[in-house]
Amino acid sequence: MACQRLNEYLEHGTATTETDLYQFTFKKKYSKNELVEFERAYNLTLPEEYKYFLLNVGASTIYIDEFGLGVKFCLLNELESFFDSVFLGMEKVFPKLLIIGSIQGRGDVFGFDLREGNVGTIFSTFCSEEDPETWLTQTYSWSTFSRWLCRLVASDAEDDLV
Repeated sequence: MACQRLNEYLEHGTATTETDLYQFTFKKKYSKNELVEFERAYNLTLPEEYKYFLLNVGASTIYIDEFGLGVKFCLLNELESFFDSVFLGMEKVFPKLLIIGSIQGRGDVFGFDLREGNVGTIFSTFCSEEDPETWLTQTYSWSTFSRWLCRLVASDAEDDLV
């Protein structure tokens, strides 16, 4: 349901709520082959719900308001460099911590804990004011990507935390 609504907004480029006008910009949907190539290149398995999102919605910017605030989903070929910009000069835990986007304005990011053995509720948002090197060990609010995305869309991006 959330993906269908996002696709409608992305097709129109805008959405109006009771109080705001938002911009939506589509970047790229991925093919199954592109996802397999990405997984092979980084020796990882993307969560199924994220694969579904990439196949059906794709990288995009959503709920961008008049001030440029909103949510950005990175292109797959941007993920490593985006991670490096967040973890500048710190231990590299990419792709075990797979940051897939940002909440523009606050500087918070969101992504998956892909350490071996983790399944299910492996998605979270991470506060830019906390030390990124502690995100995997000291984050206690985890969810599924689909649950977070449904809440995000249902609230018109007002509820963007896990």
